[in-house]
Amino acid sequence: MATTNNSGDLLEVTGGELTVTGGSVSNTGKIEVVAGTLDLESLTVTNTSGTVQVDGGALLDLESATITGGVLSNSGTVNVSGLGNALHGVTVTANHALEIMAARAAD
Repeated sequence: MATTNNSGDLLEVTGGELTVTGGSVSNTGKIEVVAGTLDLESLTVTNTSGTVQVDGGALLDLESATITGGVLSNSGTVNVSGLGNALHGVTVTANHALEIMAARAAD
């Protein structure tokens, strides 16, 4: 299990695919997917006063992942697959696709 803290800084995915599996991420700054894919698997993101931003053409892939608090700003695509996904107390601004795959769940 890994723990990552992003406090006031920018964690940015600018291409390719970044997969984060297991553990937790604490974000009080900005996690931005500019291009490519951010794949969060079996992970909890505590997004206190933070923003997770998915830019046009980019992909956030949630697989058994939870985001709590803050803002999810989506101009790209957010895919939700597998069981155990949740958005708790998150303000979602979706200018594009939020896709929940068939036979899957988002709490």
